[in-house]
Amino acid sequence: MKKIKLLLFLKEPTTTEEFYQMLKAFKEKDSNGNQKADEIPLVGASVGAVSQKNQIDIFLMNAFIYDDGDKRFLLNNDKIDVAYNKPEWKNGLQYIRKLYKEGLIDSQSFTQDRNNLKKIAENPDLAIAGAIPAHSPSDMTIVEGSSGRWLDYQPIASIKGPTGIQKATWLPYDKSRLGHFVMTSTNKYPEATMRWGDFMYDFEANLHTNFGNEGSAWEWANPGDVGRDGQPAKYRLLVPFGRLQNQSWSQSGLIYKTDKDWFAGQAVIKQPDKEKMFYDVTKQKYDPYKPDISQIMPPLYFPPADAKQIAELDKTINDYVKSMIARFVTGDADLDKEWDTYVKTLDGMNLKKYVEIYQRSYDAQKATTTK
Repeated sequence: MKKIKLLLFLKEPTTTEEFYQMLKAFKEKDSNGNQKADEIPLVGASVGAVSQKNQIDIFLMNAFIYDDGDKRFLLNNDKIDVAYNKPEWKNGLQYIRKLYKEGLIDSQSFTQDRNNLKKIAENPDLAIAGAIPAHSPSDMTIVEGSSGRWLDYQPIASIKGPTGIQKATWLPYDKSRLGHFVMTSTNKYPEATMRWGDFMYDFEANLHTNFGNEGSAWEWANPGDVGRDGQPAKYRLLVPFGRLQNQSWSQSGLIYKTDKDWFAGQAVIKQPDKEKMFYDVTKQKYDPYKPDISQIMPPLYFPPADAKQIAELDKTINDYVKSMIARFVTGDADLDKEWDTYVKTLDGMNLKKYVEIYQRSYDAQKATTTK
């Protein structure tokens, strides 16, 4: 989550109440100093393949119940459940609804894509957006663009909810993505294909696929270069990541990104270094609030019959949840009057069967890995 400090000299919010007061200040106290009521306290995006990183609910919901922003599974003592039919989820929606009702959340947050969000964040001449949910500056602004707007936004830590819950979304399994390498039964050269696939997960290959050509987009670290963690660096990034380019896959395809080599291993070659700051902030302000890895759903494999059913249920259920988040928050659906109907609708969508299939796959995978 990003916020902007302009003329208000606000302290970083640490609770949901303080976050609410910060948004009110953005709206009511002319935070950009132009004597116009043009400030947008909080704005996000929810349309498009990468909009998950800009969704309004994820950062805020983690002050009420853990929200990974994706399928929203809960894992406790090896038992799988979902977050979005729990009383805590309803409490989180009530809080977000309050923000929206008081004009602190822009209505476009539920209908726009990231490109339009960037236009708001990069508003010419002066900033109008106070807080923006984002995974990195490139999710909301033009990194090292001519406006310099990306430098105006600073990360804030996870905020604490009214019952003391303070979580940070953690995706420990995204270092390698499933389903990006497939070999058919008609492949005439399986051994060579497997060697190629294995190489594509190599660290050097990832530098090429994610950044571009050696010498123009990146280079190996020089003697004495220090990484973000203070240890000897592995490589230098020569072109800011996220800039429009035509020589890399930009984190698509076969990747394997370890924290040590990939994130910490990038050389700090100028000061101030924004990525170094984000790395430090992550360690200091988010890492302490991440769940234990035993509470995070690992990648699972399903037999064909289950895979087909899961594909259908995944879309039906999660599309419904996403639509109801928007409807409850905007008031299109009455949270108090229609919550029970919402829960019953989820049950009617075979939510129980959905969880059972995941549980069966999880149990089978765990039994295999613990032998």
